[in-house]
Amino acid sequence: MVLDRARTRPVVGLTGARQTGKTSLVRRLFPTHDYVSLDLPSEAEQAENDPSAFLSRHPAPLIVDEVQYAPGLLRHLKREVDARRDDNGRFILTGSQPFELMTGVAESLAGRAAVLTLGGLSYAEILRARPETTVEEAILRGGFPELHAKPDIDARGFFQSYVATRLAMRPPPYRSPRSLRFSPEPSRAGCPNHDRRMPAVLMTSLCSSG
Repeated sequence: MVLDRARTRPVVGLTGARQTGKTSLVRRLFPTHDYVSLDLPSEAEQAENDPSAFLSRHPAPLIVDEVQYAPGLLRHLKREVDARRDDNGRFILTGSQPFELMTGVAESLAGRAAVLTLGGLSYAEILRARPETTVEEAILRGGFPELHAKPDIDARGFFQSYVATRLAMRPPPYRSPRSLRFSPEPSRAGCPNHDRRMPAVLMTSLCSSG
């Protein structure tokens, strides 16, 4: 399906969780494309702040891995694509944060890019690689390719580390300053739960239920 999209679109985006095999897949499907990963901060910085120089160093056809780290590059790719609109499959983009990639594509590459999502391995795919795998083992080890390519890896430890590192990458939840305002002095009448030290949003809930 990725190859089919590359035959008809100048840009193909592949999203999916980390470790699902996005990079291995696109490098195998497009062996003649140049490759660059924006996991490297210096590459991401140049791609974001000087996309012309970045693309001069990495000319098309090009695979850009983890493109969400340089959203400004997508706007520049629009000009590159429009200059040679009929040249399909020039840019293959991957991203492990689908929302950021989809937002960038919608804003800069609408009508120019096809976006696909790569999930974990299915049981049928696991069986093709390791026919002896039982359903129970497939469920316990999940769909990450590495866990089946390297059976000696402890699946429990793998998932614990995966969750810990992914949570560490999540930004802290946004809290509006309004939600932290304290309720003013009045309005205790008819509210036995009133406490002016509590945030107004909690007081509203307590008073309405009391």
